[in-house]
Amino acid sequence: MAERSAKQLLEDWIQELETSLVPATGVRTGKPFAQGGEMKKKTKDKKQQGRGGQPAPSLGASDEPIAKLDIRIGRIVEAWEHPDSEKLFCEKIDFGGGEVRNIASGLRAFYQLKDLHDRMVVVMYNLKARPLGGFKSEGMVLCASNEAHTDVVFLEPPSGAQIGDQVTFPGIDMSPVSPAQVQKKKVLEACIPHLRIGGNGRAEFKGVPFTVEGHGVCTAPVTEGYAVS
Repeated sequence: MAERSAKQLLEDWIQELETSLVPATGVRTGKPFAQGGEMKKKTKDKKQQGRGGQPAPSLGASDEPIAKLDIRIGRIVEAWEHPDSEKLFCEKIDFGGGEVRNIASGLRAFYQLKDLHDRMVVVMYNLKARPLGGFKSEGMVLCASNEAHTDVVFLEPPSGAQIGDQVTFPGIDMSPVSPAQVQKKKVLEACIPHLRIGGNGRAEFKGVPFTVEGHGVCTAPVTEGYAVS
């Protein structure tokens, strides 16, 4: 499948959600996210100094942009059709501990309302809330889709995963940032080109699987090469 730029993929996702909304909404942008860039020497030296000028212990922070995202397992406890969009479902998603969020998903061409009830889903949790036709969407439900966006399916958490469980990536130390930082640093845009379905339907970032510790990996019932977004 032809590789597409992060900007193209993100714009496609935004357009999918917004083209039929009344009123239309805009997207704020920030400065590009620097992947793996070297810190200025003075700043780096200062951060590595402990008390008395001794080197501070390494925290194992990862330079990979996926480390900045907070991806969690949730359950759709209520869903309805957006009154002003033919493409959107509105969902209430339970993340445990009394945390229930409203999230909109452009999936009405691919699912019926009954398919959403009590479904376990994988969610980008630390995205800045956005109004979609008057509905405040507080995250993004992750799906796998082909390049033409004619086949879209939910990512599926591994069997036994619980609401509130976090998705990790073996070998990458997760250090999620705030929703404002995700937007400002364009973290999602940096990740999107590398989010793919690999062998055996595994959802992956640069070949590293979406993993729920103690339960397994997130998957989708599609062929290798589908995009995850």
